[in-house]
Formats: sequence, structure tokens, C-alpha cells
Amino acid sequence: MDVNCKRRKKAQVYSMIVLLMAIPILLFLTFYMTSVQTMKFGTSERIVADQIKETGRSIEEDFVRAVEIAGIRACLGATDYMIREGEPLDDAEFRLGELIINGTIFGNQTYVMYQNTLDDWRSKIYSITPGFSVLLEYSNFSIQNHDGFNLLATVRLQFNITDKLKTAKISKGGDRQVLIPIENIEDPTFPYNTYGLGSRSIVFYPYPYHAIKIVVGSSASGNCTGNVTYNPSDPAPGNKILVTDNGSGIAGFAGVVAEAADIPSVSCYVVGATSAVNLIQTLLNQSGGDGWIELYLDQDTDGVWSLPINDALENGYYSRFTNTSGPDLLQRLEGNPYETINGMETFINVPELQEWGVSIKTNQISLAYLYFRGTSHTGSSVRGLPDWFRINSTYAARYNLTDLM
Repeated sequence: MDVNCKRRKKAQVYSMIVLLMAIPILLFLTFYMTSVQTMKFGTSERIVADQIKETGRSIEEDFVRAVEIAGIRACLGATDYMIREGEPLDDAEFRLGELIINGTIFGNQTYVMYQNTLDDWRSKIYSITPGFSVLLEYSNFSIQNHDGFNLLATVRLQFNITDKLKTAKISKGGDRQVLIPIENIEDPTFPYNTYGLGSRSIVFYPYPYHAIKIVVGSSASGNCTGNVTYNPSDPAPGNKILVTDNGSGIAGFAGVVAEAADIPSVSCYVVGATSAVNLIQTLLNQSGGDGWIELYLDQDTDGVWSLPINDALENGYYSRFTNTSGPDLLQRLEGNPYETINGMETFINVPELQEWGVSIKTNQISLAYLYFRGTSHTGSSVRGLPDWFRINSTYAARYNLTDLM
């Protein structure tokens, strides 16, 4: 075999070796480049999808806030209309929906709803979602009383979000339920029934009870009211009720509550009241609100009473009952003075009515919706409450006042 032939065979062998070495390298490079491109493309898609998902979540959360804000303002607008026009709404649910969605009532624009309707909200969403194509629709709006202190709005929300390149898309729909609080909204009952002379905002009653007999003594004398004190040496005893273990020889207080049966040197007292100090301290500390520290001593029941209902009369608080109660806000907007389930109640205040220049109905029950109703509802006075207060036996039981009539 000649030399040239041997050289050619060696070259072929070297070429094959190089080729065999090159093939894995080329395959590796091809796989690497393809994998990198695929990974980059997949990551980009996931980022867009995550952004769209987050945008959808934000829209849903913001929609709930928008309905709540629009609902509160709609209540203000509806009440303002009723006061201004001097007539109730024909359909409170429908008119509130009109205000929330369109910002109108009976077709007329209301300044209270300016830039706060659901249509306004949708326009804002469209303006702040650059890079995405957004379609928002809402329908089937309804509103009803929930628990006396909240309205419940139900509305169907449908939205579609797509990026400009259409690499990702989200589509969701369904009913949303939103609670609309009504605290601090004006109750139309008062201006409507006083020819615009009076007004009252809805503020919730802060105590867990209206009247409660804390302890009963073995002996009692007189009826008196005063702030509680546990200090027999109180420097200003004249308008206070002393609660102590033994009242023997105690003088100068408006009244005395004692666990022992010894008679104090005051005209108003309840003695022989077992565990009075601990029971009264515990109950008043747990009374809610800022704490009701006033006691009423009642000789007719030999009892020591807590009557924070007096605070409700003074400040116009609204109480809620889960069973039959006074009208809810929707009824009040319609001028409907009749009872319902999960409504709310407040009392008139005769001195307040007199300040407004409103004529007083003698012996009429002090519950506002009954007081302003066209028919007569005669009531009786209650010990421990103002002289002008009136209630009958049916409603007295609701407020635990029966034993004080």
C-alpha cells in the first residue's frame, strides 16, 4: 500500500472522529438555544397572565368598594330628595338603584352622586388599565334591608380582560353582594313628619340592654337616680348612689345600696342586696359604649336598676331587634310607618320637639314611628325615665320596662 493511500485513510478516520465529536456539541447547542427561547417565551406569557389575574382581582375588590360608596351616597341623595320635595319615594329600592347606577332620581341628576355612580366607576377603570383591553358589564341590580343597620345590594358583575397581543385572557362573572352601612345617614322620618323643622341622624345604640334589674334587696325606700360611687368618703356625694357592703350611719348621698340590712341615714335606699358591690361593678363595667354609670333605686320592686335607655332618649340612639321592630330605612324613605322584621327603632324627645316648634301629642307612645303615625297610640309613664316618656305594655316588654310601669 502506497504512502498516499495510507494518508487518505488516516484523514478519513480523523474526519469521522471530528464529526462524531461535533454532533453532540451541535445537538447541545441546538437544544440550548431552543430551550432558552422557549423559556423566555413561556416566562413572558406567565408574567402577562399574572398581571391580568391581579388586574381582575383588583377590579373585583374595587367594585365592592364602589357599590358601598355609591350606596351610602344614594341613601343621602334619596333622603335629601324626600326632605326637599316633602314627599316619600314611590319605590325606595328602585330609586336607590337609579341613583347608584345613573346618579339620577326620577330622571333628574343629583349632585350627591357626582363622580360616584357605577357608570363613573367603570369609566375610571377603563382609563387606568393601559396595556389591557377591558370590558365591564353589570346588571340585575337589587337592594334590600339586611339587618336594620345595613342594606344589602346584589349586582351581577361580568368582566373580560385581554392583553393587546392576546397572549392571555381572563373572563369572570357572577353575583356580588355588598353591605351598605346606614349609620350617620339622616332618618327621613323626622323632617318628613315635622315639616322640615326637625332632623335626626341614625346613630346606633351602644349598650347591650335598655333596662335591667341588677339586684333586689330585702328592704327599700324611695325612688332616686344618680351616678354610682363605691367610696363612702366621696367628696361630692349629693347626686350619687353609694354602693357598699354596709350602709349603717351613711348620710349625704342621693341614695345607698348596701349588702347588709342596716338602714342608712338617707331617704332613698336598697339594703339587704346580696353581692351588690360585685354584681353592680361587673355589670356596669361590661355595659358597652362609654359605660353607663347611673343607677336607679326603685322601692316598688325593691330593686337596683341600670337604665341606659335614658341615654337613648337623650341622644336619639337607634336600636335594632332581630324580630318584629320599627320600619327599616327603605320603609322610612317610602313614608311607611309600620313594623317589619330586622328594622330599627328610636324615641322622640319631647323637649327637642318643643325646641323645633312642633306641637306635642299628649300621652302618645314615645316610639317615633308610632308617635308620628296618624292613629292614636296611648301609653303610660315609666318610673326612672323622664316624665314625658310614654309606652304601653306591649312595647314595654321589648325594652324590659314592664316592672317599672
